Amino acid sequence: MKKAIIYKIVVLFSLAAAWFINNRLVDGQTRGVWLFVVAFILILIGCFLLVKAVLFLRSKIGMLNALFVAIFFSSLLIPVMQISKEKMSEKENRMLAKYPQVRTSDDFYTYGNNFDLWFNDHFLGRDQLLSMHDDVLNFVRGEENQSDFFTRALIGKDGWLFYKGNNLMESYANTLAVEENDMSAVLTYLQKVDNWCKANGMKFYFVVCPDKNRVYGEYLSFVNKVNPDSMSRINQILRAMKEKTSVKSLYLLNRLLQEKNNGLLYYKNDTHWSLLGSYYGSLALMEMMANDMNFKPVECDSFETYINANGDLSSMILNAKEDSVTKYKMPIFKEPMGVKVETGLCRRLDNPSRQGKVFLVGDSYSYKMIDVLSYSFSLVERKTERDDEFVWQLTQEDLDFIKSQKVDALVMEIVERNIDKMYTCKFPIVK
Repeated sequence: MKKAIIYKIVVLFSLAAAWFINNRLVDGQTRGVWLFVVAFILILIGCFLLVKAVLFLRSKIGMLNALFVAIFFSSLLIPVMQISKEKMSEKENRMLAKYPQVRTSDDFYTYGNNFDLWFNDHFLGRDQLLSMHDDVLNFVRGEENQSDFFTRALIGKDGWLFYKGNNLMESYANTLAVEENDMSAVLTYLQKVDNWCKANGMKFYFVVCPDKNRVYGEYLSFVNKVNPDSMSRINQILRAMKEKTSVKSLYLLNRLLQEKNNGLLYYKNDTHWSLLGSYYGSLALMEMMANDMNFKPVECDSFETYINANGDLSSMILNAKEDSVTKYKMPIFKEPMGVKVETGLCRRLDNPSRQGKVFLVGDSYSYKMIDVLSYSFSLVERKTERDDEFVWQLTQEDLDFIKSQKVDALVMEIVERNIDKMYTCKFPIVK
């Protein structure tokens, strides 16, 4: 009699669980009779086996131990009691896996792996476990005051690391919009810089280096583009710049994509481009400048290989290993390079064998650009970075110094992820 009651309870529980799965577990993506039937049969078999095991264990190890075993195995069902319906993880800055559809016979072969990916992204308590994971890592490394330190880097495919700060994942997904007042601020500032250059007999060029994920997005796991690249933040600004200003701009993405087969243009373990990427970016800039200025860009004569064992992204990964395998290319020139001179305001390279003077304002991507430019110009100067937040903000002191050097061109470089730092730039009131 007691067993009959237990079996009835098992059947009712199986029906309820199957209904729950069919109506709530997958958020209606594959509801149907077949799912209900399959779920009911599997749950029913599992429950009957569990009851049989408990009854058997009761006779062997006692009722208390048998209940402990039953509770343990029942607790394994807790992760499926509430499946998350979120489509994107803000903490990880990536799209979550979708529930696998079964439409063709081929889908059956990949269903197991795809279901595993979906379940791992949606089970109950996942976000809490991720927070606990970060807390433990922060405690181990003593970064209690930087709780997001170990979430700044994303491990992609084949050992590629990607930076996640500066809203880079949203930028890659092309979901960031540019507010009207921010757009106006950037265009107004750059137009005033251009006007000042023209008034002082200089050329002005605005150069944008693409983010690493733009060039090597194929290695960026679990992050999907929501909108086309034409809707990216930088493309919004560059389109408006072309329509509303006279500023000459250059977005280096297409050139770098063309050169990908010639070697690695970005470091796998760093946020920056490699010496080869800097070379091709600088060459593209000089080719544009050559249309306005009377000179021929000096190209390298050969390449040598080198290794970048540790990058800035390596420090954001716990127990990251040195990369002593990946080889990068370094451009080699037979022509003489400019002589380096460090001053308080800028880093300077003098090359008396060439003509033309260039002043460069930019972030860390521009640091190696002046080396390449110095093979083609007599003077190349780069504004010293006071702070990444203000490096593009020209002061009256900057303008006076640039004017005193009688340069032929002012180049303002910025990596794509930093474009929002120009929203607050204001051109100084010229005395």
